[in-house]
Amino acid sequence: MLKALRIDEKALARSQPLVLRDMERVCASCVQKAQCDQDLDAGTSDQHYEKYCLNASTIDALDQSRPRTGRDAISAVNMSQRLTADVDAWAEAHHTIRSDAIRHLIELGLSSTPSVDLLGAARRDPVEIEDLAVEQIGRLLDPSLPVAERERRIRRLTEGPPEFSNQRIDLPLRE
Repeated sequence: MLKALRIDEKALARSQPLVLRDMERVCASCVQKAQCDQDLDAGTSDQHYEKYCLNASTIDALDQSRPRTGRDAISAVNMSQRLTADVDAWAEAHHTIRSDAIRHLIELGLSSTPSVDLLGAARRDPVEIEDLAVEQIGRLLDPSLPVAERERRIRRLTEGPPEFSNQRIDLPLRE
């Protein structure tokens, strides 16, 4: 097989003898010998070996110019039943299988631009950020609270507990 794939077995034996020995062991116990022999006889091993050869990922690692088989790129994904159902529905709507749907959806997600500028929030004026926080907190508080209690709660949430005020890096140090 190595010869058919234009990999120098003697050079491999000199540079990585243990890898060659492992490949030979895997090949010796292979149950796909008939398919392998058929491809070797037809001269089509380089086009088909990745479908059945247990040494395919090792061969690809030896020859970096060879296209990857994808065998070492398999990842297990733990998804909830709802998410699995959503992915399956998407796959069915796009006439594909689940694994391709997951890959495609991840590619879409990674290539999209975020709708929120995550770094922009860090560049905002701290006073503006605090004003926005006060506004949001005010919306969440019970409107029937007395004004003094509302202000106390807002202050407590925006400034934090007084026992931690000396650890706040955004406030001047108190002595």
